[in-house]
Amino acid sequence: DLFVDKVLSNQGGCIVGIARMKNGFAEFIKDGPQYADIKLNVVIQGTTNNVIGEVQFLLRTMKNFKNVAHNLYGVEREEEFVAGAQKAIPLLTDLEQQMQVCAALGDTKGMLRAMLNANKSLQHFMVVDASKTLSLLYSICLNGHVKALKFVQSVLASEEFMSHLFMSRTIVY
Repeated sequence: DLFVDKVLSNQGGCIVGIARMKNGFAEFIKDGPQYADIKLNVVIQGTTNNVIGEVQFLLRTMKNFKNVAHNLYGVEREEEFVAGAQKAIPLLTDLEQQMQVCAALGDTKGMLRAMLNANKSLQHFMVVDASKTLSLLYSICLNGHVKALKFVQSVLASEEFMSHLFMSRTIVY
C-alpha cells in the first residue's frame, strides 16, 4: 500500500500512475500454497511518451522459487527448440518439398532459391507427383498466383509450359 499511496499522491518520481494491479497473494490464500506476488503495471512518464512497465513485489522465498522455475523453463524451451528443429531440418533440406511449398504460396524468390540451392533447372521440379500426374503449376493455378505462373512461363519453353499447364487432370483435396 505504501508504494501505491506514493504514486497516487504524485510522490512516485517518474511513475505517474497505476494502470493495473494484481494481488497474487489473494489467490495464494484461496487456492492453497503456490507461487504468489503482487504485480503493478505502472505508467512511467517519459520526455515525449509515456510507457507502461511492471513492478513486482514478492517474498524472498518466492524470488528463490521464481529463479529455479525460470531455469527449468529455460531447459524446457531448449527441449522444445531441439524437437522443433528435428522436425524442421528434413523439410529445410528437401529442396523439392521447398519448391512445392513456394509454388503453393506463390513465392517466386523462394522457387528461384530452391532451384539455385539444388543446382537444378525448373524442369527438374515440374512434376510433383507422377502417379497422379500433378504438375507444379497445379498448386500455382489452384491458389491463383499469377506472378508465379508468369515466372514459370518465362523460364520454360512455350510447348513445355503448355504441356505442364494442362498435365494435371486429378484434383486432390
